[in-house]
Amino acid sequence: MKNLKFISGLFLGIFLGVFLIILITCKSESPTPVQQVPDSFTQINGLNNYAGEVYKLTIDNVKYIVVSNGSDGGIAIIKHQ
Repeated sequence: MKNLKFISGLFLGIFLGVFLIILITCKSESPTPVQQVPDSFTQINGLNNYAGEVYKLTIDNVKYIVVSNGSDGGIAIIKHQ
């Protein structure tokens, strides 16, 4: 009798597992397409106390801030959050 309960519980568990997997995969929505932003490179003006140049850079929908030290030639590229 215990074997019959075990086998029926096993098949019921497998059936419920497969049913839940099918239910979850069918309910999942397709991801919304990401709006493609064109690549751009623009200078930010209006920084009062900074002698260098600051730019906003967008490449492949990733935004960066580029800081250039005009006198020494140093450049820092920072990924914008």
